[in-house]
Amino acid sequence: MKWLDRAYKTLYLFVVGTTAETIIKTYPELVQLLDGDLKTEASAPCSQVEPKPKAIVYVAEEKYLEQLIQSPVSLIVVHDKIAVPAKEKNARKKTLLTTKNTYLAMALINARFFSLEFKRKPFITDMKIHPTAVVAPTAQLADGVILGPHAVISDHVKVGARTYIGAHTVIEPHTQLGEDGYIHPHVYIGHSCRLGNRVEIKPHSVIGSDGFGFAKNAKGSHHHIPHYGPVLIEDDVYIGANVNVDRGTFESAIIGEGTKIDNHCHLGHNCKVGKNCIITAGIIVAGSTTIGSNCVFAGRVSVNGHITICDGCSFGPMSGITNDVTEPGVYAGFPIIPFRDSLKSQASMVHLPRIRKNLTRVMKHLGLTESDKG
Repeated sequence: MKWLDRAYKTLYLFVVGTTAETIIKTYPELVQLLDGDLKTEASAPCSQVEPKPKAIVYVAEEKYLEQLIQSPVSLIVVHDKIAVPAKEKNARKKTLLTTKNTYLAMALINARFFSLEFKRKPFITDMKIHPTAVVAPTAQLADGVILGPHAVISDHVKVGARTYIGAHTVIEPHTQLGEDGYIHPHVYIGHSCRLGNRVEIKPHSVIGSDGFGFAKNAKGSHHHIPHYGPVLIEDDVYIGANVNVDRGTFESAIIGEGTKIDNHCHLGHNCKVGKNCIITAGIIVAGSTTIGSNCVFAGRVSVNGHITICDGCSFGPMSGITNDVTEPGVYAGFPIIPFRDSLKSQASMVHLPRIRKNLTRVMKHLGLTESDKG
């Protein structure tokens, strides 16, 4: 697959590189030297199943060690739990670093030393505002703002320093964006919304559209209810692609600091989400729901409207949350029950046909009918 190797090399054109010594000095509490030379260099990260020359790789499982030590990679970051066998197998063939959290090490090291250079760069060299971008005379753009082709910045919009706004993105009037934001192409941000610093929004997401609110008259016709409340997105929030966050009817809808939202999620009007939540793909949250801080939602969870979920809750995939959750914990199922009980219930499901058949036999033996069940 020569084309794949060429594509990989092309990707390397966008990265910088570093040494083991620099990594340790930058993250001394996260990474330490286990074996080898501090001067060893790495020019890019790679997968543990497809090792590449002069690359850095992150390993948490012992089964990958033998292959990677014999491979052309330069730096291997191993989890503390496999540090002893790693050093024994290595015998100073490679430079090994050790960490308590390989996932966190990968996130921080790759973002710091191997960032894609084309991100946050002008579409045309030395041209930060593309000639096709439309900027209202009353808009205020701070230093270092980059606007892509056909971006629309409406009246009285304020954009913070070094914020990137991609092609065909529309920012409606009276909206404020903080510093160092990254708004990808084809994003819509409705009027009067407020975004904090370092907010990233992926393509085709809609922030601040009207909620789904209609009033029905005596003839059964539906009349749309205007929504006035803005969406407030605090610092360091990440919003994936194809996410819809509706505005409030009168009050603000809020996404708390540090919360990360995966692709294809919907949050209805008046929703309030706390800090540092993880919301994964396919979540549906009905309107006027309040979610506490440090909550985790697995894929395809559905949340009823007008309920409150306390801090520190986790929900398994495809859970259905119908009422208030007042105690921190891990839940799953529909309606939700404690996670361990949910696993037992799922395990029991496959036995229900046999149990039902045996119950019918018992009832027949006892001379009972369906009407006798009660």
